[in-house]
Amino acid sequence: MRMSKAGISVRAIPGSRSVLFGLDATEDARQGLLGFALGKRDGATGDVAWMRGFRFFEETVPDPQPGDRRSTRERPIQGFQHQHIHRPGW
Repeated sequence: MRMSKAGISVRAIPGSRSVLFGLDATEDARQGLLGFALGKRDGATGDVAWMRGFRFFEETVPDPQPGDRRSTRERPIQGFQHQHIHRPGW
């Protein structure tokens, strides 16, 4: 599956237990881009569960504590490496 909007494209390649994401942004779309958020949308309700991350901008979280996790919706991801086990139907 590939989607594009406003110069940013995302391609999701599902496997049997994981999903690989490829992201790209045009030169214009990169201007002012601070990061990105990832979430899972519930097909029945439309609710989004935003993934949580542990890397923050110093300006927004000046003294992070070990183990702190924040919503990627509130604190965009700047670098990404994540392991999540996909459960069919979830």
